[in-house]
Amino acid sequence: MGIYCQMKKNDTQREERAMTSYRCLYRAAIALAVIVLVNMVVSAAWAQKAKVIYVSWGDNILLSKGDAQLDTPDKIDRQMRFWKEDCAADIVLWRVSSRIIKDYYVTRPASSMAYYKKVAEIEAVFDPIKAAVKAAHKYKLRIYAYTTINDWGAPESILYGGNTPFPWQSRFTIEHPQYQVIDRSQKEYQYGVLEYAYPEARQYIVRQISKMVREYKYDGVYLCTRTHSRPAEQADKYGFNKPVVEEYMKRYGVDILKHDFDLEKWRKLRGEYF
Repeated sequence: MGIYCQMKKNDTQREERAMTSYRCLYRAAIALAVIVLVNMVVSAAWAQKAKVIYVSWGDNILLSKGDAQLDTPDKIDRQMRFWKEDCAADIVLWRVSSRIIKDYYVTRPASSMAYYKKVAEIEAVFDPIKAAVKAAHKYKLRIYAYTTINDWGAPESILYGGNTPFPWQSRFTIEHPQYQVIDRSQKEYQYGVLEYAYPEARQYIVRQISKMVREYKYDGVYLCTRTHSRPAEQADKYGFNKPVVEEYMKRYGVDILKHDFDLEKWRKLRGEYF
């Protein structure tokens, strides 16, 4: 598996997830092909024991000190050099959530004032993603856009950390709540988690990734399945949206909203869309 190197004066979080290089993500129609490429690159990268640096930039600018804070072009440049020369890194996974939130989300500053203020101060001076890509390539590092695919936020009525209104929500889920996963009763959504059985949901994320990759010339994309959403009480609670129900009926002749059904077939069906 990948070897995660400590950041200078600051321990990085460690996550081992799927990585992918991109192949012209210019049309939403190739969404399924993109997912296939993910699996191919995962195998190739880990088989070569790539050394990977995980950068959760939004956390670094608030919690880290010194160069590890990554809040100036010079600090980013020095860290890239450190990761290459001292850690012998091959790939940098640069989390792009700050940009995604800025472009696609409704924000509630009162819930995360320090974070939004710090990001605004930095971006008023320079583009941190552009600086990261430039520095990575300067030191012969591959840099992947690290983005989440199950983290689209929630209404203010959902508490974040148990005590504050949820600090962000994508405009897409506000305008189209029906594209989020729903439970068997058809009454409860898991906010922030999309059901990829809907073409509209797949197109939404592919367009988002395409724009990011074209703008910043990343070497690849790292798709992360983590989420800030409230977890389900049990793993198979959600995923009973209309296209899944209809396709299962078409294939197996069973209405999964009313009758017992084969869980494994249902899971595999949903996996096909993803």
